[in-house]
Amino acid sequence: MKILVRKSNNLIGKFHVPPAKSHGWRALFLAGLAHGKSKIIRPKESKDWLKAIEGMRQFGAKINKVGESWLIEGIGNKVQVPDNVIECGNSGPLLRYFGIISAVLTDKYVVITGDESLRHNRLAKPVVDAVNQLGGWGVTTKSDNHAPIIIKGKINGGKCTVDGAESQIVSALLIGCSLCQKDTEIFVTNAGEKPWVELTISWLKKAGIKVHNIGNKYEHFRVSGGQILKPLGNVVIPADWQSIPTVLLAGILIPGSKIEVINIDPKDSCPDRLVVPVLKKMGADIKFTNNSVVAQFSPHLKGTKVDANNFTDQFVPIAIAAAFAQGKTEIFNNEIQHHKECDRIKAVTKALISMGVKVMEKKDGLIIKGNGGKDLKGAKINSHKDHRMVMNFTVAGMRSTGETNLNNAESLDKTFNNFTDQFINLGTNIKKI
Repeated sequence: MKILVRKSNNLIGKFHVPPAKSHGWRALFLAGLAHGKSKIIRPKESKDWLKAIEGMRQFGAKINKVGESWLIEGIGNKVQVPDNVIECGNSGPLLRYFGIISAVLTDKYVVITGDESLRHNRLAKPVVDAVNQLGGWGVTTKSDNHAPIIIKGKINGGKCTVDGAESQIVSALLIGCSLCQKDTEIFVTNAGEKPWVELTISWLKKAGIKVHNIGNKYEHFRVSGGQILKPLGNVVIPADWQSIPTVLLAGILIPGSKIEVINIDPKDSCPDRLVVPVLKKMGADIKFTNNSVVAQFSPHLKGTKVDANNFTDQFVPIAIAAAFAQGKTEIFNNEIQHHKECDRIKAVTKALISMGVKVMEKKDGLIIKGNGGKDLKGAKINSHKDHRMVMNFTVAGMRSTGETNLNNAESLDKTFNNFTDQFINLGTNIKKI
């Protein structure tokens, strides 16, 4: 599917954002591994969610959908050996989580793979290295640091050192090693995305698991052995703060606009909320109510320096906001964006240049010279099947002369399947072909 976008104005109304995948994954894996029954209410049901369900069922979890809820009876001590390949689709978290729990749960061989991005761009080496250090066995089948991987346990505690530039491997180890009967010590070099590790620790606490963050530096963790993973009870998955800033971006950039994202959880600990102060520092008009957040047209954005490590997936909306700002914006400490659904640093650079923006690519981010609030020019944008490229450059196209053409827009189903429909309802000039 392609999306064709033309310049739009006066987008006024309310927006519903889907449930958060980041919360959903943590709830699903903890509930699926626990001793007892849990109910997950209104998770984001993407193709990757269904692959995660199937993977947990292969290990013995009993999972059924009833209405908007998923009823889960955890594996506990009744582990099955998967009788098929674990397919992770387009999800990096699934690759890391399944890689570690496979080594903890069974001493048999488990094969784990995914789509093109997992087989060629997302790094699997940290999983394999951790498993091998903890006494299991792991290998990437092509010896290229990417999926497919083969994992064999059984690990039961120990010590390992991992590169924590991307936090998913740390979260996977904390979840998986909570099942070990012996203590596990995890040492982390290049500790990054620390709020995301903290999010995982908060979910583990809900499941009765205590994690020691020694020195509170996110560089050394101890997970005591012999803990019991308790069921979560009833959990409601909140709105997705990884998607909300993109909707706010439209309110900020499109003349005459005022967009309200409703039904948000004011207590949500998702780290991507931290991008809001950055946007406000740039001059964005953003206000919170009890359960919503509102963004209005903000014509006088200014450039700034942005350490994006705590909210890495907001790299694309920050870059687009910077394109309309007065002066220079430097986005840094975000090297992990080279290894997402695509190489986002390169993809965003090419896309912005094609729309008339002056950009310099750096190893860990971008330097963008803003145009002071002028329209961009429409262009053909290669989304690289990356949902965040599609969403954010759709918004850029709303503030561009001519037509912006985005390919592989079906990737929106991963996170936000009615994204374009809601914007069309607000009066945006969008066509899907």
